[in-house]
Amino acid sequence: MNHTHFKEKINEALEKSELSLSDFSEKICISRQALYKLMDGSSPKVETIEKIADLMEWDINYLIGRENIKESDGQQLDLNKDELEIINGFRKLQSTQRIRVLGYIEGLLVEK
Repeated sequence: MNHTHFKEKINEALEKSELSLSDFSEKICISRQALYKLMDGSSPKVETIEKIADLMEWDINYLIGRENIKESDGQQLDLNKDELEIINGFRKLQSTQRIRVLGYIEGLLVEK
Protein backbone atom coordinates (compact mmCIF):
# COMPACT_ATOMS: atom_id res chain seq x y z
CA MET A 1 0.00 0.00 0.00
CA ASN A 2 1.18 3.50 -0.82
CA HIS A 3 1.36 5.20 2.60
CA THR A 4 1.63 8.71 1.11
CA HIS A 5 -1.58 8.11 -0.85
CA PHE A 6 -3.33 6.76 2.25
CA LYS A 7 -2.26 9.82 4.27
CA GLU A 8 -3.74 12.07 1.58
CA LYS A 9 -6.98 10.09 1.60
CA ILE A 10 -7.26 10.30 5.40
CA ASN A 11 -6.94 14.07 5.17
CA GLU A 12 -9.45 14.17 2.31
CA ALA A 13 -11.88 12.04 4.33
CA LEU A 14 -11.58 14.36 7.33
CA GLU A 15 -12.21 17.41 5.17
CA LYS A 16 -15.15 15.91 3.24
CA SER A 17 -16.80 14.37 6.28
CA GLU A 18 -16.76 17.73 8.07
CA LEU A 19 -16.34 15.81 11.34
CA SER A 20 -13.99 16.75 14.13
CA LEU A 21 -11.00 14.50 14.70
CA SER A 22 -12.73 13.09 17.78
CA ASP A 23 -15.97 12.36 15.96
CA PHE A 24 -14.20 10.87 12.94
CA SER A 25 -12.04 8.59 15.10
CA GLU A 26 -15.11 7.53 17.09
CA LYS A 27 -17.03 6.65 13.91
CA ILE A 28 -14.18 4.42 12.69
CA CYS A 29 -13.65 2.94 16.17
CA ILE A 30 -10.10 4.09 16.83
CA SER A 31 -8.60 6.53 19.31
CA ARG A 32 -7.69 10.08 18.33
CA GLN A 33 -4.07 9.13 18.94
CA ALA A 34 -4.38 6.26 16.45
CA LEU A 35 -5.94 8.65 13.92
CA TYR A 36 -3.02 11.05 14.34
CA LYS A 37 -0.64 8.15 13.69
CA LEU A 38 -2.51 7.31 10.48
CA MET A 39 -2.27 10.95 9.45
CA ASP A 40 1.50 10.72 10.02
CA GLY A 41 1.83 7.66 7.75
CA SER A 42 1.43 4.73 10.12
CA SER A 43 0.08 1.48 8.64
CA PRO A 44 -3.65 1.01 9.22
CA LYS A 45 -5.37 -2.20 10.23
CA VAL A 46 -7.62 -3.79 7.61
CA GLU A 47 -10.65 -3.14 9.84
CA THR A 48 -9.80 0.56 9.96
CA ILE A 49 -9.50 0.75 6.18
CA GLU A 50 -12.89 -0.95 5.84
CA LYS A 51 -14.52 1.42 8.33
CA ILE A 52 -13.14 4.51 6.62
CA ALA A 53 -14.26 3.23 3.21
CA ASP A 54 -17.73 2.50 4.59
CA LEU A 55 -18.00 5.87 6.33
CA MET A 56 -16.98 7.78 3.21
CA GLU A 57 -18.80 5.45 0.78
CA TRP A 58 -15.49 4.93 -1.02
CA ASP A 59 -14.15 1.82 -2.68
CA ILE A 60 -11.32 0.34 -0.62
CA ASN A 61 -9.10 0.31 -3.71
CA TYR A 62 -9.54 4.07 -4.02
CA LEU A 63 -8.65 4.56 -0.37
CA ILE A 64 -5.43 2.54 -0.53
CA GLY A 65 -4.33 3.76 -3.96
CA ARG A 66 -4.82 0.74 -6.16
CA GLU A 67 -5.49 1.64 -9.73
CA ASN A 68 -5.87 -1.84 -11.15
CA ILE A 69 -9.40 -1.77 -12.45
CA LYS A 70 -10.75 -5.01 -13.84
CA GLU A 71 -13.85 -6.00 -15.71
CA SER A 72 -16.33 -8.30 -13.99
CA ASP A 73 -14.79 -11.30 -15.76
CA GLY A 74 -11.40 -10.46 -14.19
CA GLN A 75 -9.70 -9.14 -17.32
CA GLN A 76 -7.51 -6.07 -16.88
CA LEU A 77 -8.93 -2.92 -18.46
CA ASP A 78 -6.58 -0.75 -20.49
CA LEU A 79 -7.29 2.74 -19.12
CA ASN A 80 -5.30 5.88 -19.80
CA LYS A 81 -4.43 8.48 -17.15
CA ASP A 82 -7.46 10.68 -17.96
CA GLU A 83 -9.84 7.74 -17.63
CA LEU A 84 -8.32 6.79 -14.26
CA GLU A 85 -8.69 10.38 -13.03
CA ILE A 86 -12.37 10.35 -14.04
CA ILE A 87 -12.95 7.08 -12.22
CA ASN A 88 -11.13 8.26 -9.10
CA GLY A 89 -13.08 11.53 -9.17
CA PHE A 90 -16.35 9.62 -9.54
CA ARG A 91 -15.49 7.50 -6.51
CA LYS A 92 -15.12 10.66 -4.42
CA LEU A 93 -18.69 11.74 -5.16
CA GLN A 94 -21.59 11.08 -2.86
CA SER A 95 -24.32 8.76 -4.15
CA THR A 96 -26.67 11.58 -5.20
CA GLN A 97 -23.87 13.23 -7.17
CA ARG A 98 -23.02 9.91 -8.83
CA ILE A 99 -26.62 9.51 -10.00
CA ARG A 100 -26.53 12.97 -11.61
CA VAL A 101 -23.23 12.24 -13.34
CA LEU A 102 -24.53 8.93 -14.69
CA GLY A 103 -27.68 10.65 -15.96
CA TYR A 104 -25.56 13.26 -17.73
CA ILE A 105 -23.38 10.59 -19.35
CA GLU A 106 -26.44 8.64 -20.50
CA GLY A 107 -27.78 11.84 -22.06
CA LEU A 108 -24.52 12.37 -23.95
CA LEU A 109 -24.56 8.80 -25.23
CA VAL A 110 -28.14 9.15 -26.50
CA GLU A 111 -27.21 12.30 -28.44
CA LYS A 112 -24.73 10.39 -30.61
